[in-house]
Amino acid sequence: MLHSQDIKNMVAKKLFHRQQLTKRSKDNRRQAVNFVLGDKVWLCQKGLDLTKPKFARRAWIGPCAIVKKCSDLIYIINVPLKKSSKSHSFKEVQAHVRNLKEYYSRHNYLCMIPLCVGPLYHIRI
Repeated sequence: MLHSQDIKNMVAKKLFHRQQLTKRSKDNRRQAVNFVLGDKVWLCQKGLDLTKPKFARRAWIGPCAIVKKCSDLIYIINVPLKKSSKSHSFKEVQAHVRNLKEYYSRHNYLCMIPLCVGPLYHIRI
């Protein structure tokens, strides 16, 4: 018969083992992100603008420019205050790397798509 202390030890061992498996799985799928000064990024707005209701907030703000790298995880970026292209007012915001996503301009994105995958066939009508 198992005592309560034995059950607690067994549960603690299984919990620790499961935590180690989860950590190893997350670490294997993690990709290192390094931005260079001047790179364009999207900023996740989760919890930033509390003046608007949740449904009215945009999920991602940008493109924003990287101004300074404080550490491997923290960057200072220029966030545009208004969506209008006529105003050039920015605010410097400190952001964690998990709230940043790389920005691809339309031109660069279209250059990455292969134009022709297979042989060209002549179509007769």
